[in-house]
Amino acid sequence: MKLKPILLLLTALITSSVAAQEAKNAIGADLIGSDISARFYINENTSIRADLGFVLLDVNQVDFQLSYVAYKSPEAFEVRFGTLRPYFAPGILLSADDITDDLSFGLIFPGGLEYIFEEAPVEVFMDIGPYVFIETNQLLGLSSSFGLRLRL
Repeated sequence: MKLKPILLLLTALITSSVAAQEAKNAIGADLIGSDISARFYINENTSIRADLGFVLLDVNQVDFQLSYVAYKSPEAFEVRFGTLRPYFAPGILLSADDITDDLSFGLIFPGGLEYIFEEAPVEVFMDIGPYVFIETNQLLGLSSSFGLRLRL
């Protein structure tokens, strides 16, 4: 399997999701890795998060993560300015590289915090959690992210 069809499919999925969503969406980047991160609200307690990552060095690799984010109430942590919300975000992982030309499928179970600034259209997020790939040699690992998103 070549990487170009996978990139086209992932781009189509992200683009169709962006068009179907309403206000309070956000797009940004994971500052730890090379991921582009987007969040689309379903309602005030749930959202969909899509992350697209890539490595273009000795091994060309593309990763896609789609998660269902369930937030605790905004009052979970009292903060003076803005909103601090803990969340749990189970999801799926797809990964492809140019060495094996295989598409790997996995599951991820991160938990984290999201801080939304009161006076600026910016949010900060960080999470950590285990993942498991199915049908590969790498069965279990730990994923983390820390990033910024601009609210649209």
